[in-house]
Amino acid sequence: MRRRRQLLLLLALMLPATPAQAQLGPAMAGRVAQAANAAVVNSNPAGITRVRGTQIVLDTAVAQGFSEFRLSDSDPPGKNPDDDDDPTLIPTLSLSHELTDRWRLGFGVFVPAGIGTDYGNDWAGRYFATESSLVFVSAQPVVAYRVTDWLSLAAGASIMYVDSVSESAINNLEPGLEDGRIRLELDGVDAGAVVAAMVEPWEGTRFAISYRNEQHPELEGRPRFRKLGPLLENALDNAGLLRTKIDVDVNVPQVIQAGFFHQMNDRFSIMGDLTWMDWSRFGRVDVTVSETSITAKQDFNDIWVGSFGAEYQVREDLTANAGFTYVSSAVDSEDRTLSLPFDEVFFFGVGGSARARPNLEIHANLSAALSGNGRIDQQGPLAGRIRGKSHDNYTLVFQVSFVWGTKPI
Repeated sequence: MRRRRQLLLLLALMLPATPAQAQLGPAMAGRVAQAANAAVVNSNPAGITRVRGTQIVLDTAVAQGFSEFRLSDSDPPGKNPDDDDDPTLIPTLSLSHELTDRWRLGFGVFVPAGIGTDYGNDWAGRYFATESSLVFVSAQPVVAYRVTDWLSLAAGASIMYVDSVSESAINNLEPGLEDGRIRLELDGVDAGAVVAAMVEPWEGTRFAISYRNEQHPELEGRPRFRKLGPLLENALDNAGLLRTKIDVDVNVPQVIQAGFFHQMNDRFSIMGDLTWMDWSRFGRVDVTVSETSITAKQDFNDIWVGSFGAEYQVREDLTANAGFTYVSSAVDSEDRTLSLPFDEVFFFGVGGSARARPNLEIHANLSAALSGNGRIDQQGPLAGRIRGKSHDNYTLVFQVSFVWGTKPI
């Protein structure tokens, strides 16, 4: 259905957790310590000390969802949401440049996370949500330094742009009147910091860790109303809400990522990652309407992401890999909403890479994301009550990456 356009993590997954994928195997495994190319700048910038010369990575993922949300009960009664799931395109650009044997510059532009829902305009839950999206775009300039043969450090800025859109129907309550509409578009930007380290205790083995601090973009916008009934329009006008400015201070969670990479022999390697995201802080949102300030608190859980992958060198210019990732749910079932229908997610994937030219590698991965049923029981004034769950809740992600430049060390 059009309902889940989940950007790469299809998640609701993971705010700044799994950006560029080109250096990894499928299902997001190996993003922290594999450091196979410049794409590592977005997850562990210390890893670019392994990349020679200048390297550019263009990564594109296409996500296609297949889930269907089905009502078990609704008040007022009505139909299920539309079943029309559009594919989502997620691009990433990564760059590393060798200044000296020890110094590197890096830059990445990526979509660390995003979620979108589009239920249609005439379903039973239209008073809760007809459309919503929350998208994060990050630009990350960094500098990395190889302190010794076994230790690399990096630091940089994380400049994050946030765009939010929400739309729902309004119950005019007056007999004979069709539903009204409210649409709210907000956006804002903030800057934070990222630091990282990578340790190579012996050849073929790496351990890495990175940290991105909490950010606080202030989103601004004005609601747009359509087709309001006279009574409701007068009430909103008297309350000063028809043309008011709305400011929303969002807490983008801090993130810690750790990982390892180990080359078992000349052909076979294993890798794994563990990520923690402070999503309980994301649930606290400060909203200002004109001169009135309120704090909204939703009960989010911290998210844990664990992954494991393996890579096999078929020949010098050809590799094959496989991976698995688990993402814990950001909310308990009783706190799940139509706009944020989070549940736990399991990723499985296979893929490979081929060197097409001396300075060009092509990576391709196919991953399947299987999620829980996303059971929802939500109610509110004027909106009624909606109960239901998702069926066939899975998403396929096809990813292709082009890596131009010199091989890693």
